[in-house]
Amino acid sequence: MPREYPEVPFSASPVERRLRSAEEENPTDSPSMLLELLEWLEEGGRWYAGYSDLAGLAEILPDFALPVVYQLHRCDFCAFAKRDVIGLSDCVKNKHAVNRLVISRQEGLEGQCHLGITDLAEPLLLNGDVVGIFYLGSIIDAENEEASKDRLLRYCNRRKLDASVFLEQWRKLPRIDTREIEKMRSRLQLVARIATRLAAPAESVPDLVSKNSTLAGVIWQKRRNRTPTTLQKAMEYVNGQYRESLRLNDVADHLGIRPDSLGSLFRKYTDGTMADYLASVRIRHACELLKSGRFSGGEIALLVGFTDQSQFSKTFKKETGLTPTAYTRRMMA
Repeated sequence: MPREYPEVPFSASPVERRLRSAEEENPTDSPSMLLELLEWLEEGGRWYAGYSDLAGLAEILPDFALPVVYQLHRCDFCAFAKRDVIGLSDCVKNKHAVNRLVISRQEGLEGQCHLGITDLAEPLLLNGDVVGIFYLGSIIDAENEEASKDRLLRYCNRRKLDASVFLEQWRKLPRIDTREIEKMRSRLQLVARIATRLAAPAESVPDLVSKNSTLAGVIWQKRRNRTPTTLQKAMEYVNGQYRESLRLNDVADHLGIRPDSLGSLFRKYTDGTMADYLASVRIRHACELLKSGRFSGGEIALLVGFTDQSQFSKTFKKETGLTPTAYTRRMMA
């Protein structure tokens, strides 16, 4: 049986009221404010918070020199999954994929990892650049428990692992309902906003990275500079034409390059195909239309470029972990 967890009260606690007031005050007055923020996110013992310093802020701002425990993914299930080299490698690849999405979109996200575990991520923005990423997890979305289990079983089957052992650990994870997930997303966004003010005294990001030369900073700089101009133009074209029936050949013809060369660029720099990128753009727009409440699922499918509603629903669930109907319910909760 899943372990029982206490309910987390949703009324504003004294800590939450003080942290929210910090948005209007000067958060740098407290040298341990960021640590206090992360501890606040973990109140109740159901969630684990973390932070990745992508640009070396910890080198010049004491508030960002966090204890090592907040730089690691600490939940028992994740520790179990990373107990061997293959498991560790898969988890690292998944985290890098999340980081790439957050950096490219410059916005937070929620989703299931390769093991079916739900995590939240939120960027720390400074001068228009993502200089860090906050994480909050690892839980089971109660509305999508079966989808979580299916994803875990598929992973075990692909890696030829004993699924019963993984399921034993999976059952111990907290089941969180939509209301609490949205509450915690709001808290994580608040943390990111306050952290942005804490980071304000820092220099511009390129200078910060070059002066501190941290490994995270070097990686960040490579990611920032790595997208070739041709690929940027291809992405811009897809962003403008996503409603059309686009193929790789169409985009390549528009840019005047060979389709196989363009396909290689997408695979190398996005870890996916052009079709994957097109799908993510379409679903991002579909999410905005669903939030408006003005259109049916079938209408939205057509508006964002799908000719088949079942394919739209399948792609939507693959991208977000939810069906369009479940996503709409969550937005209305």
